[in-house]
Amino acid sequence: MASPSVISGPASGIIPAEVQMHLMFATHGLFEVLKDAGDRWITIHPNGPNEPGHPVLVKTDPHNPSVGRIVAGAGGKLNYTTVHLKSPEGYKREASEKRAKKQAAAASARFDPDGGAKKKKSLQALNENRQREEHARLGAIAERLGWGDADKVTTPDDAELRGLDPKTADRVKREHMQKLARDVRAAALAAKDLLVTDADARAQAGIGEVPLRADETHLGAAAFLPDTEISKARGYKPETSAVDDATVRADKVRALEGRMRDAAESGNPEDAARTAGRLARTRQIDPHEIDDASPTVLAGWARVVSQRYDRLTNYTAAAQIIKGKRGEQGPADPISEEERAELDHMSKLVEGAINEGINNASSGFGKKNFPTWLKLAHKHGLLDPAAAREIEQKAAALRYEEAGAPSPESLTPDALAKLDGRALDVLVAEAATRIRGDVSRTPAEREAAQQAQRAVAPTPGAGPAPADRQQEMGGVTNPGPRQDLREEALVAPEMGPEEKRAYLARALDLGVIGPEAKPKPTADDRDEKREARDTAITEGRTAAEVLALHEQLRSVRSSFRKKSQAIHRGEAVEGTEYDPEADVGPHARVARGGAVDLHIDPKATADLVQGIEDEIRTRAARSFLDEVHGAYESTEHLRPEDAQADRERHMSFGAADALNNHAQTILGGPVLDRQAIDTLGADGAAQVLAWAVHQAREHEADAIHGALGDYHAGTQVEQAEDAMGQSRESFDAANEIHQGMLAQETGDLADWHAKNQERIGHIHRAREALGRTLGALEATASLHRAMGRQPAESVRVSLGPTQTETVTRQLHAIGLGAEDYEIHDDGTNKWAEIKASGFPKLTRKIDPADVRLHADMEAIKRGDHDRAGYLPPNFANRSEAPPYIGPAAPMLEEPFDYGLTKHSDVKTAVEAYIGQRVNDGWSPAQINADLLRDEHRTAFDAAGPIEHPGVKAWEIANPAPPAKVKDWTGDETDNPDHAAWQNRRSAHAITLGPTPAGSSRHSEFVAATNELLPARHSDPKREGEARDDLARLDTASADPEQFSRLASKYRVMSPYARRKAALEEMAEEPGMADDLSHAAERAGVETEKRKPKDIAADILAMEHPNGEGFIHPTHVEDVRREIKATAAGERNPKMMAEHYGPILRAIAEDHIARDRGGDKTGALHHQEIDPQHTQDAAFRALARHPEATAAFKPTHELTHPEREALRLAFHRYHAMRDTESAPRPDEAMAAWRKNSPEPVIEQRDMFDTGPSMEEKHAAWKSRHDAAKTSAETAYNKGAEQQEVIDWPGYVRAHRGAHAAYAAVQDLVRGRFMQDFHGQYQGLSGKPLKSGTEPIRGWREHRHGMDPEFREWWKTERDKAQNALRERDTGGRYAEGAVRDRIDKRMENEGATSQQQVTSGIGDMPTAAPHGGPPEGHERMTLGENVEAHLADIVGAHADMIDPRKPFAARFGVHMDARLGDDKVHQQRAINAWGRAGRIGLFLGAGSGKTNVAFGAFGEARARGQAARGLYAVPSIVQEQFGGEALAFLRPGETRWWAKGGAPREERMAAYRDPNTHMVVTTHQSLRDDVTHMLAQHLDTPEADVTAKMTGYNADGEKHAGAWDEAQTDANVKAALQAHGADGLLDFLAIDEGHTALNRAGKQDSHLARVIDSLGRISKHVGYMTGSPVKNDASEIHDQLVKIAPDKYGPGADKIGRAEFMRRYGGDTTASAAALRRELAKHTYLGRIDPGTDASYHHETLAPSEPQRARLAEIERAYMDARRAKQRGDVDIDAVRRLSPGAFKDVPKDQHHDVAKRLSAALGMARDAAFNHAVNIHPEGAKLDRIAEIVKQRTAETGHDGKPKAGVVFARNMDAVEAIRARLEKDGHKVVTLTGKDAADKKAEAKDAFQGGHADVIVLSNAGATGANLHRGSYEIQHDIPQTYMTWDQRQARINRMDPTQKGGPPRKLDVHTLALDHAWEHANKACLERKEALHDALFDGAGERLDDTGLAHYLRERLRPEMNEAGEERAA
Repeated sequence: MASPSVISGPASGIIPAEVQMHLMFATHGLFEVLKDAGDRWITIHPNGPNEPGHPVLVKTDPHNPSVGRIVAGAGGKLNYTTVHLKSPEGYKREASEKRAKKQAAAASARFDPDGGAKKKKSLQALNENRQREEHARLGAIAERLGWGDADKVTTPDDAELRGLDPKTADRVKREHMQKLARDVRAAALAAKDLLVTDADARAQAGIGEVPLRADETHLGAAAFLPDTEISKARGYKPETSAVDDATVRADKVRALEGRMRDAAESGNPEDAARTAGRLARTRQIDPHEIDDASPTVLAGWARVVSQRYDRLTNYTAAAQIIKGKRGEQGPADPISEEERAELDHMSKLVEGAINEGINNASSGFGKKNFPTWLKLAHKHGLLDPAAAREIEQKAAALRYEEAGAPSPESLTPDALAKLDGRALDVLVAEAATRIRGDVSRTPAEREAAQQAQRAVAPTPGAGPAPADRQQEMGGVTNPGPRQDLREEALVAPEMGPEEKRAYLARALDLGVIGPEAKPKPTADDRDEKREARDTAITEGRTAAEVLALHEQLRSVRSSFRKKSQAIHRGEAVEGTEYDPEADVGPHARVARGGAVDLHIDPKATADLVQGIEDEIRTRAARSFLDEVHGAYESTEHLRPEDAQADRERHMSFGAADALNNHAQTILGGPVLDRQAIDTLGADGAAQVLAWAVHQAREHEADAIHGALGDYHAGTQVEQAEDAMGQSRESFDAANEIHQGMLAQETGDLADWHAKNQERIGHIHRAREALGRTLGALEATASLHRAMGRQPAESVRVSLGPTQTETVTRQLHAIGLGAEDYEIHDDGTNKWAEIKASGFPKLTRKIDPADVRLHADMEAIKRGDHDRAGYLPPNFANRSEAPPYIGPAAPMLEEPFDYGLTKHSDVKTAVEAYIGQRVNDGWSPAQINADLLRDEHRTAFDAAGPIEHPGVKAWEIANPAPPAKVKDWTGDETDNPDHAAWQNRRSAHAITLGPTPAGSSRHSEFVAATNELLPARHSDPKREGEARDDLARLDTASADPEQFSRLASKYRVMSPYARRKAALEEMAEEPGMADDLSHAAERAGVETEKRKPKDIAADILAMEHPNGEGFIHPTHVEDVRREIKATAAGERNPKMMAEHYGPILRAIAEDHIARDRGGDKTGALHHQEIDPQHTQDAAFRALARHPEATAAFKPTHELTHPEREALRLAFHRYHAMRDTESAPRPDEAMAAWRKNSPEPVIEQRDMFDTGPSMEEKHAAWKSRHDAAKTSAETAYNKGAEQQEVIDWPGYVRAHRGAHAAYAAVQDLVRGRFMQDFHGQYQGLSGKPLKSGTEPIRGWREHRHGMDPEFREWWKTERDKAQNALRERDTGGRYAEGAVRDRIDKRMENEGATSQQQVTSGIGDMPTAAPHGGPPEGHERMTLGENVEAHLADIVGAHADMIDPRKPFAARFGVHMDARLGDDKVHQQRAINAWGRAGRIGLFLGAGSGKTNVAFGAFGEARARGQAARGLYAVPSIVQEQFGGEALAFLRPGETRWWAKGGAPREERMAAYRDPNTHMVVTTHQSLRDDVTHMLAQHLDTPEADVTAKMTGYNADGEKHAGAWDEAQTDANVKAALQAHGADGLLDFLAIDEGHTALNRAGKQDSHLARVIDSLGRISKHVGYMTGSPVKNDASEIHDQLVKIAPDKYGPGADKIGRAEFMRRYGGDTTASAAALRRELAKHTYLGRIDPGTDASYHHETLAPSEPQRARLAEIERAYMDARRAKQRGDVDIDAVRRLSPGAFKDVPKDQHHDVAKRLSAALGMARDAAFNHAVNIHPEGAKLDRIAEIVKQRTAETGHDGKPKAGVVFARNMDAVEAIRARLEKDGHKVVTLTGKDAADKKAEAKDAFQGGHADVIVLSNAGATGANLHRGSYEIQHDIPQTYMTWDQRQARINRMDPTQKGGPPRKLDVHTLALDHAWEHANKACLERKEALHDALFDGAGERLDDTGLAHYLRERLRPEMNEAGEERAA
């Protein structure tokens, strides 16, 4: 047994149907209660007349009882369907019956004038009264405006009417009053405008605070407020069709034919006969039609034939007479006498009343003869309208021919002279008729003509005025000629022949007749000739009075309009004779659209009524429809017809949205054009859409039908309630405002206006919510009904009362041809029947591939293809390196072999000792310090005295045999010979006796150390020269000149020179006066009253009587001694330990070879590393130290960026406190302990002969303490250092840039090695040995970083330059001598310090113990082998890394769903790009567009579909592109080029390079480069290429040779191929794609054309933007044109912009769901939660007083300039006040031209002035508020624990500078970023802010895209952006994911948007909010899966059983 059926719904949940039915019948009494008055039950057959019927309840329209909507029945699936309760045939019958009644009433009126004519008389009287009232008030207003007397101004001048016939005179009067009314209205608008906008004018009028309503003493605010509550716009511009007249005539004919048949069938013979007559006058009647026609139709045709027959007869007779008189053969009579008799008989039968003709035709005689007579008429052309017109034309011409006159148009003066009396009569009569209807001259012109006539009138007896005098009067030979002709026309018939001839001559001259006859002037022509009135009003009191009078005029018109409408409605009106009982009433007007073929049966099925009545849907539908009717009720300012139109407009929007959405869901694309939906109506469009669904998915039609019903039944209540809720909220808001306005006694006009506009907006939104929902519900129900039947063969559409021509043009505009439709009418309404042949023209064919693409894209977005742990193939899968916790690298060092147990002598032991430490990474300074330790002396002493020297001599004479030998088995064993040798050695030592006293091996240790590590540098050249000088000294001592040179060379002063210097010092220094006196006393020199200088000279003469040239023996010995020391090398500079590096390295290599048998294990310079971990660790280290790419190459090969990077590194290390160079002591010691683990103290083995573990631990503890002291010293030194060296000083310290760069290179390498060391150990889990070595230029670096030494250096240099007398050949001081002295001192001081390590003498720092951080002049080293490998890795990445910018090697990158970090949308976007090939990535800022682009390229490359790719990005993104690629991509696998600001040659090289996989350039550079390639390829100038691509030249003029799309694409592709750049067409990514959009109404930019072309010819294309729309939906269409150029754009098979805008442009917010569906297969939309807690503050600031004054001045200046413009004048002063900057430096005589140019665009000038006053005013309120916010926020702590950093945006450059200056004045560190900055300057500013070197960054809109400023904690928007895209992009600079944040609470952000309290700012804010709504509509719900909601859900549910069944069948 089948389970009971269930009914599910919002009311009942799920209850068995039997139970529900029982409950329904139990509540039978509710039926009458629930049923509303006017409702009726009917049975409909929606699927055809022979199909089962459905009882439905119809709620009738209160305004049209013939129309209703279903509110119950059919399970609610037909609810809201419009039902015409009369069929088209019924309307036609009703119309026919009413026409018959009217005809009968008209017939009786002829006999009873007081009957049916009363209505007409009443209306006529009412109209006359209205005219009198209007004239009186118009005259009063005109008189107040000074236009003239009230009585005179309302009627034309008598002169203007004189001579006109009555009909023309009436027309002139009407035109006069119409012109006056228009002028009055213009004046009233000017008055309103003046009073609303000008406070001074209101003050003049005494208007301050005004009441809402007017009274006897006050003008109310209502007079100033707009009263329009509706908008009549459709939301789009309809397409028009240039339909030719023939098509229109054909449609009219078909309409007449249909009406004729309908009238005949409906029993209205008179109407049928009249329509037949109209048809015969429109087209030719064929004989076969005569045979089939009814007698009624034959009678109508016969009446037309009779009329034409009479004209033909008259014409033929007249022609024969005229020709006969001239002796010519007249035209033969085409009709024979017999035929004429037949036609005469027929004419007599139809010449009376029409009903008599019908009776005659219907008689037996008539039925027999009328067809014969009409065929006879057809034979002679009497049923052909063209032939009839030809006869009429010939008859008109015959009139002149009969009189012997030419036609009026061919009359010439010569012909005029020959005319006789009859001809003159005919032509004069024609001229008089024409001139009497001519009113082309104005009264002023006529008055001037009359004055001129009087002036030139001849005196009696005098001749005519001379010609020269006539010429003086302006060439007027006959003043007022046309007026004279008009007046004479009244007596023309009474003129004599000559007077007539003269009259015609004047008419000929004036162009009334003749070849130059002018066409009859139109009303507009006459209007232009009337005197113009000044409608401008500048005085407030006049404006108020005019406005009050105009309000009275409006009241009069409103009153009479209501009375007229009442009479037309058939209502009695007091004061009129109209009797409504006698009126038939107007024809019924049919509503447009609706279901017209439901096959209604008025009998309902009673047994289901009660159950259906109880359904909640019925109640909801009734409530909803009641709300709709109530919302659109007429009001004081809303007429019923306007309310109806408003509702239809809103319903049209809703229906179009619903049908479009359903088409997208069912067919995967838009099918019907919005204009077609509007034309066909919801029901007609639904039938056509159903036909399209049947064509595409016929086998699923039943499921679709069911799904539509389920959807409609299941959602209609919710939709209706939502709409009612929105409507009630809006109506309540409007009512609240209205009540407040009524309660408010007075108010300011601006306040009244704002409130009223807000009220109207609420009303509009309320009606819109209801109307659109009703339209959507009706469309859904209609589509459900249409899908339940077979595809329609035709569709009948009701078009309401309209003209046939309008209908024709509407149908052709939507693509139909004449063969696709038929038009029917009932005399009032039109109906169109659309044939099946037109359906394909109305629907867009859906490509199955698009449907599959849509399904696949939805599956991707749904997550069907998600992969856990997914990363694109080119992404690096990194995790953070764990801290290394394993053992340290094993050390090779051993204690010194003091007892020589392992070594043959001390020197060998020293070499081993040194080699072990070199291989463990000790620095030369550390080894040197270790060798100088006193512990060595103590240890040697403890080891005992050395052996007797004789033992060594014995060993040399008796070499020791090997200690081990191999036995016969091959094993090693002790050598007995060696043991015997040992015994002999011991015996010999005993014989030698005791060791000499005081002997110790320590002296050998020192000697070996000095031998291995010399104390001084060697200078063989200098030492050789000294030996030569010593050999010739004896000879030279005899020659004073030679001896002087030697003494000077070795810097040995003579006794004379030394004494002279000493005496001079005594004489110059006051403090040495006593010394000088004692010397004088000893020398016997008198000092009394003498100068010190003279005393000193006498003393010198007494002590050295031989003078300066004498060679003193002691001087010779001093020189000899100095030369000997130099020759022995004793004067060479001491060698510092850092110079021992090569020596120590050689010792270490010898040690490995000698002592370790060549085993290099554990040796620093020979250690091996794992290649995979090395690559990863090196890349991670490069991320933090990108400058390392410049550290592994020769300095002469460094590029400018690399040099800059090294300089930046120098400044980071030394120009500021650097935590890396001076880490905290605890951090430094942790690193030291990692490399030098503490040894474990354990019990010593009894056989262990080495040092004890206690000794090892003590040594370790000593080194530990020393390292700790060193770390603390370094940290404190860094913290206390105040003075730092700059780069020029550093270069000078190194005596050259190359040496300075080399030193910094080593410093960078050390940092890089340190970072790599930690990364490698963590990744590999293996220890890696590290060491320390001095940097190149260590000496200069060490001393250069010492402030005291730098000061000494400067002083020493100055001294040397002043003291030295040696000069080189160029005459300069010997720089070499200065440098030598400096070098020597530096080296000697350092070496001395190092040698003092044992005693602690001196202040120079000593070497840090091994294992601690390197000294400032040292670096970490990992050994030659490792560093060589790292150099190769770094070199491979060098060309892709900007050494100036650190980047982040991202860890934990993923693209799957994870709690709190969901990035699966990136994976889906990549999959979607791969599936679609061409896609729009509409992803919000910070959502990972760049990663998606990387991943999509990686996937395409992995699939072999793309080898190279091109990325076009903003300049700021280009600067950070490399960092992003390095952060995410696998190192070394993908190469890219992304250098901002690079020259074209470098870009072109990148385009060509096949090994560059990704080329990144800016949009502008790409445009320029493509243009350049095209110009070169085509050998044409670039300007010409631009003109051909855009279609416009540089001047904005159209270019004749513009390329179409195909030509553009072909040329671009060929140009790229010619330049080797076509490989980039594999993959194209456009970031911030909105920059290349085209806009509706805007000329396409060159940039857009280039991007579009590249997009069309590329294989894979992605347009990425977070803001696809800035202003309107046309931008979305342009995005689609780029993404899918084969589907969108101009062309017959594409969706053009106009069609797209019709579908979505009217209200994109309401159409958002359908729009998202249309975008679904072409785009990926998404937003990502940036993980922030953002607060938005919209602040409205009061203007400052200076701002307030300036804003008021702008408003006054604008109004003054505007009023001047209305007068046709230019107010220079007003324009100058409005735009003072435009007149700056402009000569005064040119001010008028400037003002005139600005007046042409006053609105723009006013907006610019407002912008300047609001945003750039130097005393503006915004600047103060920004300063307050920054001060407040800076005092707060940000998420990083530091003071909050801020971002400020301003649109104007002046504002950026003003903000910067103000904030810097307040003490903030500020950087700016604007569009004028170069790319490197932008990057520098961004890095400075992100790096924490600035508190605030101030940006123009150039920084609104691409820049990542996540360091910012707050943002200030100085102005309101013009687009929401800009606002969104601005706030996204800080409101984005922070990659450095790891967990924790979300970042708290504050976004402040500042606005001034001014109408201009309020308007900007409102505009921004509208654009925000558009943006939100596109993105809200973007994360929803479209097939999980709405109709798609129900459709999938319905299709699932079918799919399962199909699957089972396939399985079977």
